[in-house]
Amino acid sequence: MHLKPYAANGVSFQLPSNWTVTWSGRLEDTNGQGVDIEADKAAFEVLTLGVTVQVVPTKVAPTLKGTAAYLYNLQVDDKPAQYTKANYEPIVLNGKYPALASRYSHKIFKDDRVYAHRLDLIASKPCGDGWTCIIFSTGLAANENPAKQGMAKIYETVRYQP
Repeated sequence: MHLKPYAANGVSFQLPSNWTVTWSGRLEDTNGQGVDIEADKAAFEVLTLGVTVQVVPTKVAPTLKGTAAYLYNLQVDDKPAQYTKANYEPIVLNGKYPALASRYSHKIFKDDRVYAHRLDLIASKPCGDGWTCIIFSTGLAANENPAKQGMAKIYETVRYQP
């Protein structure tokens, strides 16, 4: 996997060379920083793969399960009957970085359709003095392997120096 550097607003990391930063800036609610990333669609058979990096003060950083529940609720919104309950599973990125997978299905699609199966991946780590970096991906389960690989590279290299 070829990597390229990213650095802005005190946040730095390496990301896959076919991924693009689509937004970066201040997170108003925590005074932290955020970075939205999108993978090159041509590299995957299915929809967009997006990854987000958020840098928040450690004292307000949510747990992995808290982040997973928040992301699930954003997706489900006011249509809980259209989704299965989330199944949380501890996973490891690149054989060494602890993370959490949240798997659930969108019931309006037949079970054999790629769009039916949703996956949120969440990892976090201290990344600066008093700061925690939360790295997450929301989307289709079909993007699991590229999401895990790219998130592991970000996890390995992410730093924050305000």
